[in-house]
Amino acid sequence: MGIPTNSTKGQGCNPVSSNCVIWQGKDIPCINICNGDSVTDVVFKLATELCTILDTLDIDTYDIDCFKPICPDPQNFHDLIQFLITKVCELQCCCDNAANCTCKDCPDDCIVTIAPCFYFQNQVGDTITTMSLTEYTAAIGNKVCQIAGSISAQDARIQTLDIDQIAQGERLTAVEAEVAASPSTVGTSCLLGPPPPGGWPIVTVLTNLENEVCNLETATGTPIEILQSVQKQCANMDSLKTLTNRNNTYSGITGWIPAAEYNTLADAVNNMWLSICDMRSAVENILATCCCTDCDDVDISFTAILSAPDAVTLFFTGSIPTGLTDCFPNGNLITITDGDGASYVTYVQVVNNINAPGVVISLTGTPINSATDLTISIQGCWNRPSAGSDCGGLRCERILTYLIINTAPCPPLVIIPTIETAEYSFTNNVSGPITYTVELYTGAGVFVTSDTHVNPALAALVAGTFAGLTGDTGYYISVKVIINGVTKVCPQAFFNTLPYPCAAPTAVSAATP
Repeated sequence: MGIPTNSTKGQGCNPVSSNCVIWQGKDIPCINICNGDSVTDVVFKLATELCTILDTLDIDTYDIDCFKPICPDPQNFHDLIQFLITKVCELQCCCDNAANCTCKDCPDDCIVTIAPCFYFQNQVGDTITTMSLTEYTAAIGNKVCQIAGSISAQDARIQTLDIDQIAQGERLTAVEAEVAASPSTVGTSCLLGPPPPGGWPIVTVLTNLENEVCNLETATGTPIEILQSVQKQCANMDSLKTLTNRNNTYSGITGWIPAAEYNTLADAVNNMWLSICDMRSAVENILATCCCTDCDDVDISFTAILSAPDAVTLFFTGSIPTGLTDCFPNGNLITITDGDGASYVTYVQVVNNINAPGVVISLTGTPINSATDLTISIQGCWNRPSAGSDCGGLRCERILTYLIINTAPCPPLVIIPTIETAEYSFTNNVSGPITYTVELYTGAGVFVTSDTHVNPALAALVAGTFAGLTGDTGYYISVKVIINGVTKVCPQAFFNTLPYPCAAPTAVSAATP
């Protein structure tokens, strides 16, 4: 074949086609170059491999977002390789400079977060939530050993049950018979009131009992707190002289509990009242014999209750200096006002009834609506004539007020909870127009739903059921009583729905067959 000579490139050289030049070197299998290939083929294969290498070294073709943030970002392939090497060194702690390593002597001394059941407090009271891997492993091993020991002990107990199976079986049979014979319900409960037909379920009684015990402890304090309060009696109280008779000591008072026998809250209240009565007698003696008194020495207050559907009873307490009497023969002016604004006026002797049995005021034939709250005000007036008194005349006036929150229309409420419902019932004890609104709330006070009962007959049973409740959850019912346009909100009645037998049911889609 002739060699082409028509190229204009390479002036001063003899132009030769690359197809005519032969590679005479050794074979290069990795890029598929063989001895005898034309230079054209060799150059093409070398160029192709170079492009592949350049593509491989292009940093933009690598996704390193999982390492973000990176500062500074790798700018070339060399930076990328160095970054990856550094990361591997950090993970394997093979850095030349130990100060740049994130852990040392890994994995034994690596710090790890421990499970909450392994938390503990150090000597300064800080809660420790991390350990070295070695310490954590040892702690886990100790815990496993404890569990294994407990399991071994339980296995030993279980094996003893297999010994003398006849005797053990008889005991278990006796226990089962005792449980079967035990009642599943109880009758009247002071916590729940009259029972429904068949009695109160044991679980209901226990739930309410637990709630009441918790409420009681909240109100009275824990047994330890009560005991600490009992122990605050004055030191050497037995030998202290009484205030009424300085020749007598407290241990000489009838009913006094001496220190050797003093232990309980009842003992503390007993001695406390005897001490208070002693102090009161001494103060009364001072007031009677010490000096002339003034209106600041008048200490009179009163309370009132609805003692019958159409009567109120007033109770006067306190003290009044000797020589002071009611200003008027009929006593003090008393005004009783009901929730509708109607009022009734009468007179009551106050001085003669201080610390005495209550004074009953009949409301029969008066305009007072005894089904509402009642406001009672007394225009108190007490005087001491100037004649025959070394201290001169004295006139004391004072207005006393008391509000009776009328719960008479509030019915005794009976609640029978199940897992997802609550049945309520009560008897209407009010004649005439009346409306009951029974409202259901969550234990947190969120309104759920309500029922309304209008003008039930006297002595009729009012009942209803709230459905769709959540098992093992606290709720309460509030009854509002409306009489003649006046609304009475009755005390809240708390209860718990019964727990699910095993676990709360899993919600199922309506499309599920």
